[in-house]
Amino acid sequence: MAKIVWDRKVLGRFLSKLNIPEDRSNCWLWEGAITEGYGKIRIYYDLVFVHRLAYTIFVGEIPESKCILHSCDIRNCCNPTHLFPGTHQDNMRDMCNKCKNYMKLGEDNPESKLKNKDIPKIRRMLSCGYPQKHIGKVFGVSCSAISWIKCGKSWEQ
Repeated sequence: MAKIVWDRKVLGRFLSKLNIPEDRSNCWLWEGAITEGYGKIRIYYDLVFVHRLAYTIFVGEIPESKCILHSCDIRNCCNPTHLFPGTHQDNMRDMCNKCKNYMKLGEDNPESKLKNKDIPKIRRMLSCGYPQKHIGKVFGVSCSAISWIKCGKSWEQ
């Protein structure tokens, strides 16, 4: 990513949209433009994530090829004590360690229409030669969901 270049004018705009609580150890929340939870600000012609700008202003230059991660997991937080550099892999590891955004499987997935008890019934119907489309209608799922069960891509055997 490109180096973030800022000046007093940018600093003033940045601080005007930052909610810094009395207890400065809490999150400093960005109250400007937000996309997918992340604060953004335009610096001349570039759109910049505000947590990266905050790190640059309060800590220093971001090491080359590093992301800026949040220890608090609040995407629009700009508190420099909550921000630290890391690789994309560090970010993914941190996310998985905190059990966030990983794909829950089987009935642990809140979107799942099927329950563990349904799978043996589906497999029996498949072994008896029922069409996948028919089985899908019985269980209220798509034909492709049944196909994934049949070939073992979902719902472990």
